[in-house]
Amino acid sequence: MAYSRPSNFFQRQAQARSSCQKLVFLFAAAVFLIIVALYFAFRLIWVIYLFTESFSTNTTKAHYYFGKLHAFSFWDPPLFFFIAASVALFIIFASLWKMNTLQKGGGAVAEMLGGRLIPRTSNDPAERQLLNVVEEMAIASGIHVPQVFVLDKENSINAFAAGLTLNDSAIAVTRGTLDLLSRDELQGVIAHEFSHILNGDTRLNIQLIGIIYGILIIGIIGGQILEYYKISAKSVILIIGGILLAIIGYAGSFLGRLIQSAVCRQRELLADASAVQFTRNPHGLANALKKIGGYVYGSGIKAVAAKQASHLFFGESHRSGLFSGFLATHPPLEERIRLLDPTFKGNFTIIKDSNITPQTQSTDTTHEGFYMAAAPLTASPMVKVKPAEIVSRVGKPNTESFGRSLAILAMIPAKIQQALNTPQGAASVICALLLGTDCKERATQFNVLQRASYYK
Repeated sequence: MAYSRPSNFFQRQAQARSSCQKLVFLFAAAVFLIIVALYFAFRLIWVIYLFTESFSTNTTKAHYYFGKLHAFSFWDPPLFFFIAASVALFIIFASLWKMNTLQKGGGAVAEMLGGRLIPRTSNDPAERQLLNVVEEMAIASGIHVPQVFVLDKENSINAFAAGLTLNDSAIAVTRGTLDLLSRDELQGVIAHEFSHILNGDTRLNIQLIGIIYGILIIGIIGGQILEYYKISAKSVILIIGGILLAIIGYAGSFLGRLIQSAVCRQRELLADASAVQFTRNPHGLANALKKIGGYVYGSGIKAVAAKQASHLFFGESHRSGLFSGFLATHPPLEERIRLLDPTFKGNFTIIKDSNITPQTQSTDTTHEGFYMAAAPLTASPMVKVKPAEIVSRVGKPNTESFGRSLAILAMIPAKIQQALNTPQGAASVICALLLGTDCKERATQFNVLQRASYYK
């Protein structure tokens, strides 16, 4: 099977990043246009006010406002910059308030969506495989291992990454992802989610949500004005102002959502390309997408709370109705698959039964021969070797090396293996290995450890 050249995917990453930068700039331009629209709306309201007052029964008052109307100009630079600064500050404060309400760690978001934390000591084969894949991708991407959750009530094939920083990130997968994907496919999906964490996509999404809310609040204020003021001669100016604010606010938020969806689609393409960089296997991710297309549940999410987090998921979790093409947070499946597998002809992998036995066996047989031909586990792994021999073997594993490694792993007690699955347990094992055999030396080392533990 011929894999696509990795350089193609590096080029796609650069293209996706460039597109995202242009879209973010477009977002800033949209906010500027909204500020300009609000300025001219304010000036229009002022013209209407001067016009109505110029018909006052008080002759002096009428002449005064008529003179004001005659000297009126729509362009007033000082006033424009004052309104622009005021609106910009209003949008910024509203956006920051919204962002602050979303300052939750990835684990909190996963639990909100019905996720269950998978313990490092889990004995479930599917969960153990997931944890192993997450650890592999953490090494490949160069970031720490995040918390891992499973959405037990979701039969679809989907996953998401959440968290504003590398330190509070979490990855969650649905039950269907665990049960229906092979190891290579699962690895592709997890690598995709690691890309979101590494590239700061979740932080970008939070920022975009905050900006959209800052724009939307303008429309909300306009709606409140229309609700609380009845149409009358005295309130006609407020009614017109409320209508203009509502139109600008809701139109602006819709435009913002269009741009946000476009940004999300580009970030998904970037994550697909980065996943190939981590796994070096585009077909694992492509096959996972093919299963989504042929599965009765697809990538849909039933949880009500998941709708507000649709941009976080691996696949399209909800349909966007009338404007599904414009407001979709993910590119079409066919487009994503063809970028990974140019030979794709539109044939999805049909999955008829949702209770299929979990596919935990990897389709990658690169090292299969080594494991089958490995030395028996009963063979003694302790052999005397010269330093020069060790150096010459670096990067050149053979059948004997794999067999000896398996034998060493088999000799490690089960309790120690379980301890290595937690940070505290791994640190304890390392400390135990570093302890000396001399009683006085060990006593000194224990004292150092106790002092370090005390100050910590």
